[in-house]
Amino acid sequence: MGSLLVEIVTPEAALWKGSASAVMARSSEGEFTVMPQHTPTVGDLVAGIVRVAAPEGVLSFEIESGYFQVGPSGEEGVTRATILAGVAKQLN
Repeated sequence: MGSLLVEIVTPEAALWKGSASAVMARSSEGEFTVMPQHTPTVGDLVAGIVRVAAPEGVLSFEIESGYFQVGPSGEEGVTRATILAGVAKQLN
């Protein structure tokens, strides 16, 4: 099935990086979920909550706005999802 590597970063710092089963967020076109083997995609993010389904539980990050990119990580079977937020903080 593959795996998903998620990175949530701001211009100041990397907030979180790790493996996950899914990332849920909202773009200007609506809510979306990224899972392993997702089609390569780039898009915008609107202010709201980004949720990451990680092994330790669902993590929540509040973002003001930003962009996301999904594509291959370079490792066989691993999809990379990067959240680039102008301002963000982890809620839990």
